[in-house]
Amino acid sequence: MIRSIGLACVVAGGVLWGWSSARAQRVKVRLLADLHAALELMAVETIHHAAPLPEAARHAAASFPLARGLLERFAAALTDGAGRSAAQAWRLACRQWPGTMQLEPAAQQALHNLAPFLGWGGAADHGRQLRLAAERLARHYERDEKDLDGRCRLWRYLGAGGGVIAALLLY
Repeated sequence: MIRSIGLACVVAGGVLWGWSSARAQRVKVRLLADLHAALELMAVETIHHAAPLPEAARHAAASFPLARGLLERFAAALTDGAGRSAAQAWRLACRQWPGTMQLEPAAQQALHNLAPFLGWGGAADHGRQLRLAAERLARHYERDEKDLDGRCRLWRYLGAGGGVIAALLLY
């Protein structure tokens, strides 16, 4: 009796692991979508409303909850009185933001590549660079979103199958 309960727990653990991994895939895709939209909004704010970068970042952070941590860190690093340039503040925000680790290296690189272009030039230059970074993230989003259902199904099946296999090996 206890053995069968233990085996059921092993199978349930595998199923839960699979569902958790599938959920993480969905969150990653939503994160890419929020980052893309937030950078687009920052570009619009800087070009059309002539908003300074901290104000544009705070406005975008209020609209996109998954990107909020990065943008609030960026705005805080710019306005904390430490005298950082916009590039230094962006690098610092990217390093401190835990959401960066959810992204694959190419998407992380798209975020990091924005840093050298912030703080130089005018609003039009900032907007252009923000839109370029947003387009790069959009490509990652489109690719990941296209096969999201298949990957989620795969993770769920792997979890269930792994749990059943582990239970059979333990029996």
